[in-house]
Amino acid sequence: MSNEKKWKVIGSTGNTYNVKLSNESSWNCQCDGFYHRNNCSHIDRVKLFLSDKTPINKGFPKKIKLFN
Repeated sequence: MSNEKKWKVIGSTGNTYNVKLSNESSWNCQCDGFYHRNNCSHIDRVKLFLSDKTPINKGFPKKIKLFN
């Protein structure tokens, strides 16, 4: 059984990126920023959402959607 959580994050240019969290510690995003730096603003957005429990589309300039 996979312990993976997934979100779709709409970036500042309107592109949608898949952000994944595997085994509670391994982050991944499809964007170039993650590819080059192993971190990105899309992952930071999801982490912020998870840390303060803000409603998904309230207070976020970038939309985040949970999907299974």
